[in-house]
Amino acid sequence: MAASLAFHITFTDLYLKDLSVSLYSADLIQLGPVVAAESVLHPTLEIFREPNAPTGLTQTAATVDSVTVSWTAPATGAGTSYTVTVKEKDSATVKDTKSVTGTTATLNTLTAGTEYTVAVVSVIGVLNSGGRSSDPLTDNFYTKPNAPSNVEVTAVTVSSVTVTWTASSTTGVSYTVTLKKDGTKVKTEPVVSGISKAIDELTAGTQYTVVVKAVIGEESSAGVDKSFYTKPNAPTDLTVTAATVNSLTVSWTVPATGAVTSYTVTVKEGTTTKDTKTGVTGTAATFDHLTAGKNYTVAVVSVIGVLHSGGQSSDPMSDNFYTIPNKPTDLAVSERTVSSLTVTWNAGAGEKSEFMIKLQGGTEHTVAGGSKGTYKFDSLTAGKEFTVVVVTKNGGDQQSESLNGTFRTRRWMTEMGVVGIRKVDDRDGCCEYKEGG
Repeated sequence: MAASLAFHITFTDLYLKDLSVSLYSADLIQLGPVVAAESVLHPTLEIFREPNAPTGLTQTAATVDSVTVSWTAPATGAGTSYTVTVKEKDSATVKDTKSVTGTTATLNTLTAGTEYTVAVVSVIGVLNSGGRSSDPLTDNFYTKPNAPSNVEVTAVTVSSVTVTWTASSTTGVSYTVTLKKDGTKVKTEPVVSGISKAIDELTAGTQYTVVVKAVIGEESSAGVDKSFYTKPNAPTDLTVTAATVNSLTVSWTVPATGAVTSYTVTVKEGTTTKDTKTGVTGTAATFDHLTAGKNYTVAVVSVIGVLHSGGQSSDPMSDNFYTIPNKPTDLAVSERTVSSLTVTWNAGAGEKSEFMIKLQGGTEHTVAGGSKGTYKFDSLTAGKEFTVVVVTKNGGDQQSESLNGTFRTRRWMTEMGVVGIRKVDDRDGCCEYKEGG
């Protein structure tokens, strides 16, 4: 039968007071008979003290399905590694575990916009083989929420807009709306509830970008942005600078404030658009192929950007203007006496409201507009030439070029010894005879 063995255990580096965290060794010395030198047993027993816990646990990064945390190693009594676990807050279910030798770890397979509890312990040795771990260092962190979508800008004015969006799929979030100009943040405004935000105090005719984020805890989602222009200010001082029987030239003044890329100018006859000029970069426009004497509405809008690609136009500046009417035609005398002239004429093509007729140097007389006109001048001097002037007028009190004609009244002639009045051929408007003597 083999001899039974007894051992005396001698510990080295073992202190009973203020033990440092370290590996302690013990030699097992055989006390029984020595059979051979090689039979002396020297097994080693490893004994560990609990390491100190790390400090300064913080979250350094987050995504919708992960968090990255870091911590500070203990100043003394550090372990050889760390174990990091993550659970949903107030849950016992571990979602992920990492064993690391450094002071950072990324925990995965998490849910967006959810609060988690992260725990870090220092470890020395092998936990299931006599190793020890520290008390846990814990803190709560959120994953990023899912982003909102479909950001739109509506109700655009010269100084304000309303921003709307589709809600994040993460529940319990609020939002922030950040306004930027030329890449620089102007302001950020919170939205505690709802999916819209009115933004004011903007500058007319200016391009901005809004960025909408979902927020939960200390975490924000990826931003969803939308660029837009505010409406430009309208031009001012619209006036007609030239008019003909078939054209109008208008001009205007640029807005006092705010940028303008171009102008759109439209001319309408009633509700029918006759012509539109787009991309006008100056402050004047001419419209041709119009109708003489007609009233037209001209509207000018300022444009910023490209209208079909997010640009904006101002409210219209509009006014009514008339083309010049055509002058009358075919002025003739239909009847004449020694003291009167009756004249007729035809209207020119186009619109007219009335005619103005006068003897050159005399008083103006008004005749209602129509396809033809007639007027009788009385109390004239016999046998004298008179120049008749006729113009067409429109509703805007503009008048055509004048149509002039010179006509003579009849003159008196006396034949001695002839009783009564007789007329002679008056094809040239020559004379009327009266009682002689």
